Amino acid sequence: MKYCWCLFLFPVITACSDIQSDDINTQNPPGFHLNDPQVFQLDKKLDEISGIVFLDSSNTIIAENDEDGKLFSYDLSKKEITNTVKFAGKGDYEDIAFTGPDWYVLRSDGALFRIQNNFTDSIKTTEFAFPEKGNEFEGLFFNDSTQLLYLLCKSCTDSADQKHISLHAFDINLQQWTPDADISVSTEPIQPMLKKKKTSFKPSAIARHPITKDYFILSGTDNLLVVTDPLFNIKGAYKLDATLYKQAEGVCFSQNGDLFISNESAKKGPATILYFKYEPGVNK
Repeated sequence: MKYCWCLFLFPVITACSDIQSDDINTQNPPGFHLNDPQVFQLDKKLDEISGIVFLDSSNTIIAENDEDGKLFSYDLSKKEITNTVKFAGKGDYEDIAFTGPDWYVLRSDGALFRIQNNFTDSIKTTEFAFPEKGNEFEGLFFNDSTQLLYLLCKSCTDSADQKHISLHAFDINLQQWTPDADISVSTEPIQPMLKKKKTSFKPSAIARHPITKDYFILSGTDNLLVVTDPLFNIKGAYKLDATLYKQAEGVCFSQNGDLFISNESAKKGPATILYFKYEPGVNK
């Protein structure tokens, strides 16, 4: 299951991180080596892979294609797609979340697609339009304790200054948007952590570490990973090697804390899923 909450094998490839901060002096978030993944090269059907969820029970990644309105089941042991289903027409789909019985897919305009009876002949899809126009979303995650889905803005009218991230909530039990639960998180602490004088931050995915409860937020266009504590105080900002992270669009965890990051092809070879074993105590 993809663990996240608010504010979404084989060759070894070297990556570099570019951090500058008085209290942040490592090149990797605690427990991980960002330059030492196991790499799964994907079928062309997943060149536009975006959101991902890991199912521990079957060692399987559930992924959605950015354009075709399809879900894919990718078996990590077999290294192949084992199931495909169409849930909607063509569109700009960005992320996926699992709530237990149901799946939800996020379209870039904020629309949510509830998918029931996934990967069966009786699949059913219900669309919930986002109540406002002119926004762009790429991250989606489920808070099981509150039964809320959160949409993470990439570019929204209420965060146009890029000094904060806005998150909008959808109640899966009431099946409606819940403005009272919306959140805004400051991004200003990110800049001092990076050597570059100016770095944009347009989130593409978010997930919660199931053990530390930290939040991992990707910005694929900026080749950046940001980690926050459980209260969304930013702990670290890590530059990602563009040769390894061609276009990071999805992130999720296994129940034991292992990390998965998906990369679109970006016309730079096959799309990939990167696997990082969680090693408590490393990089502390």
